[in-house]
Amino acid sequence: MQTIVRALTYNGSVFDTVLNALVLIVLVAALLPQRRSPWWIALVVVVVVQIAVWFTLGVVGFSLVWSGLAGVAAVDVLVRRGAWGRWMLRGALILALAALLYYAVTVPPISTIAHLLAVAVGAGVHALALRAPRHLSVRRVDGPV
Repeated sequence: MQTIVRALTYNGSVFDTVLNALVLIVLVAALLPQRRSPWWIALVVVVVVQIAVWFTLGVVGFSLVWSGLAGVAAVDVLVRRGAWGRWMLRGALILALAALLYYAVTVPPISTIAHLLAVAVGAGVHALALRAPRHLSVRRVDGPV
């Protein structure tokens, strides 16, 4: 339990906790209206990766989660033509990019590498989920089944 509390509060850093929570909330708010987008699959993957990193490497924070969601948002903006609220996704991406740049300057390079890998994982998982055959699709079906 102590590991989880320490990780979620960035070892007591109010600034890092608030910054990362803000980026995460904005990204989720931008992605949430995407009803036909299986973005939640990438969310589950990056959350599992983040938790594994907490317990195996002893790191703190949840920036891998929002980094992964930034990859999802990038795919939706760049690939999906009918993505609802593209302006919201673009705004969320700008905020995520600013946070990535801030951390690239203020933390060791290994953190930046981890953030960029999380972006790639989120984008890759989301792109694969979008390309899933229709009979395997997890997309929402409107109306009676």
